[in-house]
Amino acid sequence: MQKNFITVLAIFIGSTCYPQQTYLKLNLQESYIKLSGTSTFGNWKSKAKSFSGYFTYVGDKDLSSPKKGSASIKIKSDSIISRNRLRDKSTHKALKSKEFPFITFTSNNGKLYKKIAENKIQLIITGILNIAGKSKKISLLVNLTKLSNNSILFKGYYKLKMTDYGVRPPSAFFGLIKVKDEILIDYRFVFST
Repeated sequence: MQKNFITVLAIFIGSTCYPQQTYLKLNLQESYIKLSGTSTFGNWKSKAKSFSGYFTYVGDKDLSSPKKGSASIKIKSDSIISRNRLRDKSTHKALKSKEFPFITFTSNNGKLYKKIAENKIQLIITGILNIAGKSKKISLLVNLTKLSNNSILFKGYYKLKMTDYGVRPPSAFFGLIKVKDEILIDYRFVFST
């Protein structure tokens, strides 16, 4: 009898002292990745059509004090499209999408930056971004919101230079139209069970 009590007590203490890891998968219908920039011809916009990802964390369910976590996003590089087929072809060539079919971001490091509201915090997430076979460590300031359906929304922006990843900015019409080096990535990820 005492042995059973000790076993039950050990299981109870273990389950309350060590929070469970929560695994959430990217909900594609509610998520997006948009890219934009400028060229000698004007502004341009593209959107990733095929991507996947997950988010895990250990901590309180309300995310008020996350202890640790990880995140991964995988984008099919030839799924980045705009309304211009010639631009898309140049983009896929510049990204070396046949040789490197995916753009990836992975992170095991996030720090609470500040609590904004009861269900909203800002995190600084540090991870590795790999584009066209070249990896760089980056830090993202992410707005994280716990939604009413227990899903989690990540929203933010990130500016990068293509040449930092060995990507030569696309051009067209024998170099008459040139894309500028800096691009803006606007992302919205909804993760749910």
